Amino acid sequence: AGVPLSAQAPYVFDLEAFDLRGAAEGLATYKISGQLRNNSLDDVESIRLVAVAYDQENQVLAQRQAELAVTLLRCGSNTPFEIELIIPNGSVDHYEVLAQGVKTQ
Repeated sequence: AGVPLSAQAPYVFDLEAFDLRGAAEGLATYKISGQLRNNSLDDVESIRLVAVAYDQENQVLAQRQAELAVTLLRCGSNTPFEIELIIPNGSVDHYEVLAQGVKTQ
């Protein structure tokens, strides 16, 4: 069972991935790139991205968690990112990128 986050939790989920582009590179690699915007009212650190690729039947082909190259993303700021997924079988139909970080103290 999960524990609900309290209002005092330091996690920030108001991070928006936009200007996304995805393309196959080679036989088994799929690269997703884009921008990440901090829409929260706080500066954010320890940012983690999760990319998930799906086939036409909405089945997960691959997922990967990666840290963002920047150590701090200020309120209202953007930063570019790239994530490479290994797709051993299947063809990517669509994908999503999720992000979370921690409020700076």
